[in-house]
Amino acid sequence: MQPEDFQQNWKDQAEEAVLTVAQWRGAHPQATLAEIEQAVDEQMNRLRAQLIEQAVLPLDMVDNSICPCERIAGWFSPHSTLQVGHFVL
Repeated sequence: MQPEDFQQNWKDQAEEAVLTVAQWRGAHPQATLAEIEQAVDEQMNRLRAQLIEQAVLPLDMVDNSICPCERIAGWFSPHSTLQVGHFVL
């Protein structure tokens, strides 16, 4: 995947997050500020995880469904965790 592809992918994911929040807001017109913040945070956290996942993996592994755990496990201390897609390292 080329850098331009990453940029377009990230743009698409951000637009999807904004649309999801807008749809949620339309379905919850009486939502409190705390509920709105929670809905936004959920989308931002999802977007953040996707961006990290795509940025951390080498370009030749981005579309690979095999866990890259062996290659990146040494990047973290034994006490830290990182969720990459469906994997927790």
